Amino acid sequence: MLPSNLQSKARKKVARLHAKIMDCRRDFTHKLTTQLINDNQVISCESLSVKNMVKNRKLAKAISDANWGELIRQLTYKAEWYGRTVIQIDKWYQSSKRCNCCGHVVDSLPLNIRHWDCPSCKTRLDRDINASLNIKAVGQTVLDFHENQFDIQHVKSILQKCHPQKALDSIYNTRHTTQSLAIFNRHSLLSSEG
Repeated sequence: MLPSNLQSKARKKVARLHAKIMDCRRDFTHKLTTQLINDNQVISCESLSVKNMVKNRKLAKAISDANWGELIRQLTYKAEWYGRTVIQIDKWYQSSKRCNCCGHVVDSLPLNIRHWDCPSCKTRLDRDINASLNIKAVGQTVLDFHENQFDIQHVKSILQKCHPQKALDSIYNTRHTTQSLAIFNRHSLLSSEG
C-alpha cells in the first residue's frame, strides 16, 4: 500500500525539522570548540564512554542532545590544527568523589547529590565544580610531566626501587601528585619495556 500524499508531506516536514536541529547542534558545537581552542593553550577533559552512558534510559536523551562525543572529536582535531593540547583524563578517575582541597575520596556519591561536605577538611563542595578542578589539576600534572620530558628509564628505575606513590612524589613536587595515578598506569610503565 502506497503512503498518502499527506503522510508523505508530514514525513518530509519532520525530516526537515530533524535536519534543522542537527545543523543547529553542529553549528553550535563548531563555534564552541573553535572558541575553546582559540582561548586556551591546554584543555583537559574526561574520556567518557558515551556509548555506555546512553544505555541509561533516564539520561540517554540528555546525553545524546549534549553531543559529547562530537565535542571531544572536534576539540581534538582543532587542537592539532592550531597547535594546542587536549588532555583526556581516564574515565575511571574519581574526579567527583575526590576533594580538590585535601585529596580525600568518599566511598560513594550518587548522581542525585549535587553538593557534599568533605569529611576530612570539612569543605563544602559542588560536585561539578569539584570535578572540573580535579580534572584541571590532573591535566596540569600530565602536561608538566610531558614538558619536563623525564627519561622513561629513570622513571622506571625509581618505580622499581620504591613504592610507586613515593616515586611519583619524588618526580612531581605538586599537591595533586596522587591524582596523576589515574593517568599514568604505573604497571604499564614497569612492563612496557621490561
